[in-house]
Amino acid sequence: GPQNGLVTLSQLRNTMADILAIGGVRNIDRHFLPMTPEMEQAMQQQQQQMQMMMMQQQQQQPDPMTMAMQAEAMKTQTNAQVQMQKAAMDNQYKMHELGMKDDLERDKMVQDLAVEVAKVLGQYGTAVDVQSIKAEQDAERQHNEEMKNMGMMAGGY
Repeated sequence: GPQNGLVTLSQLRNTMADILAIGGVRNIDRHFLPMTPEMEQAMQQQQQQMQMMMMQQQQQQPDPMTMAMQAEAMKTQTNAQVQMQKAAMDNQYKMHELGMKDDLERDKMVQDLAVEVAKVLGQYGTAVDVQSIKAEQDAERQHNEEMKNMGMMAGGY
């Protein structure tokens, strides 16, 4: 959690980002939410509030029926949160998969075009500009920018 004593959540996120960068992943925000000091502080405050509430509940010593109801409510709330997070991660994965399929199709189209241009221009003895074709393949894709603007690329899975 946020108060683990060894690392902050920002440090943990940055470590995971460095691991992905070593693996050749360029856009880390696609996989992990950015972590700001404000977010960490809010998480710490929330954890402290939960601890205070738990201490107050322990001091009050509620009857067993109330405790069972609270446990069931917490279980239900936790399950709902897990399901929401799972749905969000599934959605983000699907968007990532669609983007990758789009990139693959775009690259195939560029390569097919290059082959056709080479065939036509080869008949007339004209050279093909391979560097411009590679630049097109390596260019940032429109959907990546749109996903960043919509906030889809900020979350991790």
